[in-house]
Amino acid sequence: MALITLLIDLGHLLPSTTTAWQIEQPSEYPALSLALREALHKGEALTVCVRHPTVAIWLERCAACYGSTYVTVRQYSVRDALRERWQVEVPDSIPDELLTLQDLCDLPMLARHGQPFWDMLLEHFFGSLLTAATFPRGNLALLLNTVREPRWQEGLRHPLAVKALHMQLASWQQLARRDIEQTLVSWLLSDPEHLRQTFVQYKLLRNYPAHLGQQILGDAWQTVSQAQEETESLLLFPDDPVPVVPVIEYYLTGMRARMSSSEDLAVLLAQMSGWLQEEFRFLETVLHQHPLWLTPALLHVIEQRFRPLRQTLDQQVAALRRLMAPRFPRAPDQLRTIEEWLSWIQEDYMPYYAWLDANNKHNVQVVTYSGQFDDWYYQHFVQLLHGSPTHFAVNALYQERETIMAEGAVALILMIDNLNLAFMQDLVSIFSLHDFALQGGGVRPMLSHIPTTTEIGKARVMAGQGDLDSLESEHYPDLVVKAWSDLAHGKRITYLSNLGAFTSLRERTDDIYFLNYLGIDHALHEDLHESGLIPHEVVYERLVALVKAIEAFAHRFRIEHRLAIYVLSDHGSTRLPGEPVTVVDKEFVKRATTNAHPRFLALSDDAFTTLSPDVKAQCHAISRQRFQTRTNYLVARHYYRFIETKGFCYVHGGLTPEEVVVPFAHFAHREVRPQAPSLHLLTTQFRYEIRSHVRLMLGNPNAFPLEAVQLFLVHTGAEEHLLEHLAPKQEQEVDLETVFRKMPGTSNQQTLTIRLRYECQGHTFGPLDYSFDIIMKPIMEVIDDIIEL
Repeated sequence: MALITLLIDLGHLLPSTTTAWQIEQPSEYPALSLALREALHKGEALTVCVRHPTVAIWLERCAACYGSTYVTVRQYSVRDALRERWQVEVPDSIPDELLTLQDLCDLPMLARHGQPFWDMLLEHFFGSLLTAATFPRGNLALLLNTVREPRWQEGLRHPLAVKALHMQLASWQQLARRDIEQTLVSWLLSDPEHLRQTFVQYKLLRNYPAHLGQQILGDAWQTVSQAQEETESLLLFPDDPVPVVPVIEYYLTGMRARMSSSEDLAVLLAQMSGWLQEEFRFLETVLHQHPLWLTPALLHVIEQRFRPLRQTLDQQVAALRRLMAPRFPRAPDQLRTIEEWLSWIQEDYMPYYAWLDANNKHNVQVVTYSGQFDDWYYQHFVQLLHGSPTHFAVNALYQERETIMAEGAVALILMIDNLNLAFMQDLVSIFSLHDFALQGGGVRPMLSHIPTTTEIGKARVMAGQGDLDSLESEHYPDLVVKAWSDLAHGKRITYLSNLGAFTSLRERTDDIYFLNYLGIDHALHEDLHESGLIPHEVVYERLVALVKAIEAFAHRFRIEHRLAIYVLSDHGSTRLPGEPVTVVDKEFVKRATTNAHPRFLALSDDAFTTLSPDVKAQCHAISRQRFQTRTNYLVARHYYRFIETKGFCYVHGGLTPEEVVVPFAHFAHREVRPQAPSLHLLTTQFRYEIRSHVRLMLGNPNAFPLEAVQLFLVHTGAEEHLLEHLAPKQEQEVDLETVFRKMPGTSNQQTLTIRLRYECQGHTFGPLDYSFDIIMKPIMEVIDDIIEL
């Protein structure tokens, strides 16, 4: 072996740390010459990297004098560099000039063990599916998704990558078993983006009548529809040109006149793709014209169909939910205990009241039911205050004190002023979209103090104690710190007066945050006729903004898994019609107070003790000694008021269920790490050309349910099968129907691939492919058996 190795690296391909000697200039030659002579004299090995062409010529001449026994000269080429960096043999068929066209050496590629050069290039630029030996049947959608990726576009700028792509597609075309595959490969070769767009149109149209697809795609419709390719995996991008949209809108408009029932709408819904806002807007229009068509079953189908747009349609789905009339509430005549009343309000009264309110309707019987609770609550308030304190909102936080003060926890206490219990379904849904889930059994209905107004309830609720007279200050920042300091065990507490103060936090110095959120209260106290706003939509938008701010807060300080969120309110509210309905004459109100409220009056001791029997009969008299308030009050019974109100607005202070009963809820970030479902094939032998049943056993290994489980037979063209719910720790048999087609050159030993997707806690998982070995038999065996019989 020669002592001296001269690496001629005129392309500067070797790293500078490869050798001790790096010759860049002719001036370095004399010192190198002396070093070479000394190394030869001492018999020491020496490697020199030469990067200057003139010095390279001098050293090559010098090496010729010594001979190859002592000095070896090696030209370090791009081919050598690629072989060492990528750890792959570069085919000799590739000319050197093609290797040097671009800076291939700078590409971050590394071949897997035994991976050929061309496959390495294909995988790096175009994805692993391009390395398949034949056309990847059933995976075309996944392949087309990569067409828009930057690496694909980069590959088209590298001549060597383009050569690899053309060679592979040409091989696929030669080995294609069907004419359709040859056509698809040729389209992929000529214009992959156009092929992607063709399948995007097919994805949107495939459930509609075939003539719509033929109108848009022409002869290509038959090719893509017979290709039996799965399209659920095909992604749609915002800038995709969608010429099918007007055609679909024309079709839906034409079908509207033919519909006469909810069943007709369900049939049309089954044709929709679920990927277009225009389809959903059509449904909205029809259902607003025919609200009685909307049933829980139909709404569920709509939610399933439009799952791909769930993040953007959540508010519209919530609006549809409000359009649907719930079950009429049961009569509360037999209710005796507060537990029975709260259960009835949450399950019967409030859903129906919310529907009436959202649709601006009125029901005399529901008004009667509300009045029954109004009178019952007034009669039993003092008894409840002392006998059932755990049902009052003022004690809700104290009952959660151990969780709030837990070591390492960060607590965010949301005092959402005027949060009606009716809005909680929307809030739970919004929190769910941002990975926060209800804890502790769900939303708990709690009782407000009398009257149901901020100055009575808010300080008590935030302080976690019901006796307002024992609180020295109603200045909220001082109040919460003083009230909770004894329980805090060293935790730091802060009060935030609005959402702006919360979102502007740039460092987390505290452990317990009290946020006083007034956005809902401000919205509901506007004159709705004057503003032209729909209250439920305004409330929804503000709740979305609130939850997004909370999510940003958790991400900013990396406390997602430590954050405990508590939602509570001081009172609810009710909407009064514009017509004035007063319970006492105006002169009495003027004499009694200078600060009259529509639903209650504050009275001095003298005014309270001189109330006439007529006034007491029409109002609820609240004695400060008996009801533990700082002053005396008159509260309007039922839906009466003391002063006129303008237009339609929400007020509070009374004792109707929607004013009194408020929500309390605990939310926490949820982990979304489900185990993949188990899947077993129950039958492994099938016959060609006849309808076959692929029986599968699908199991959920998790302790929580999986939703929207989709199964698709990748290679057979069967329709997707949707299983809406898979219970925890249970198995369920699934039967998929298909027809296996005989392909030229295939053996009876084949592989069946099942593609699976599922959802869990609002997140989508998959696709996952499960492969099974199967045996295929010809149909002729069945015919022979019949003849023998």
